[in-house]
Amino acid sequence: MIVLNSKKIKTAIILTFAMTFTCLAAALAFAADYYKLCGKCGLKVPKVEDAVNKFDINFCPACGNDMKQSGFIAKTAGEKVLELIKQKRRQIGDVRQLKASEWFDKGETSEDKIMKMACFINAIELDNTSAKVYNNLGVLYDEKLLVNEAISCFRKAIELKPAYAIAINNLAKCLADISRYDEAVEYYKKAIELEPDNAVFHRNYADTLARQKKYDESIAEYKKSAALDKKGESANIAAFKIDLITRRFKAGAKPEDNEAVKTGAIEKNKIDAKPSKNK
Repeated sequence: MIVLNSKKIKTAIILTFAMTFTCLAAALAFAADYYKLCGKCGLKVPKVEDAVNKFDINFCPACGNDMKQSGFIAKTAGEKVLELIKQKRRQIGDVRQLKASEWFDKGETSEDKIMKMACFINAIELDNTSAKVYNNLGVLYDEKLLVNEAISCFRKAIELKPAYAIAINNLAKCLADISRYDEAVEYYKKAIELEPDNAVFHRNYADTLARQKKYDESIAEYKKSAALDKKGESANIAAFKIDLITRRFKAGAKPEDNEAVKTGAIEKNKIDAKPSKNK
């Protein structure tokens, strides 16, 4: 006859209970827009409106920490995107089922942005030496307003490929978006030094100069962008922004005009569309 230690059984039951609720919390977190953050173990415990699935969130289901005084936190759009990426990666399954290059190609051909990001992350997990994958993942992060993640990707791409003008331009754009204008200007100068005939780089640089209220320098860069543009897009945008700066900003900027000068800042050269063999 096998005699079981009652203390061990009790401990096992408690651990099983805690793990069950931890998994439930993680699963429900994808559907909840609000959560409490456990200050002890860091678990995000979701606010669940469904009476069937609702459980007590006065205590952390993982560690038992008292959370009665903890307020609910609204998930940001970025947090939701990161959760969707994790969910997608779990649905995909074993990362080793494809090679890094195959994950990249799968991501490139997918029309689903979350799927693209999941595939690029899988590619990086298998091979973290491709500057192009980091750049293209950074672009998607930026589109989803995950600026810090985008900046990290662009920095890694530049670390792997120091003369990667597209990634340098993209990093500058992200830095400008969070008002780190001086850093952005330095990176734009590097991008333009590498590709002096790139109209988009000059246009992006002009946008940042305008946001620094360096209007004469900004107008000069817009004119360079217009002169270099072969299709006319930069010329049209430059004409609009030069007129905007001349009529409004130089006469005294209005708060609502700050957004106008950003329009069309970076539409091209974000994604590196060269063959996947290039790094």
